[in-house]
Amino acid sequence: MMSEVLGEDVSVEVAQRLWRQEFETADDVLRVARLIYGLCQASVTDNALSTPEKRRIRRDAAKRLLGLVRPRIHDVRLWEVLGLAGLLDPLFVSRKAAELPLRIVRERLLS
Repeated sequence: MMSEVLGEDVSVEVAQRLWRQEFETADDVLRVARLIYGLCQASVTDNALSTPEKRRIRRDAAKRLLGLVRPRIHDVRLWEVLGLAGLLDPLFVSRKAAELPLRIVRERLLS
């Protein structure tokens, strides 16, 4: 089904990694992130969806992308995922980025 939506082949391995959320390498994360981004873009081009529905789809995909990269934020190879999330929902991603320094300070003060 994903292949039909995207108009290109999606490997079983990438689909399984998306489903299981198991990533061994940064390349695994990148492949899944690109798949999520592509599926989101294909979904929001559907004219049957309202603007709020499209916004919710973009936000959900952006959250998923941030969730993929969060445990590996220090890996520069994965910053592309942050960029993809920002393309989908710049306001949400910028708010999350602004919260990060505050969270770090709170963690250090409380530990």
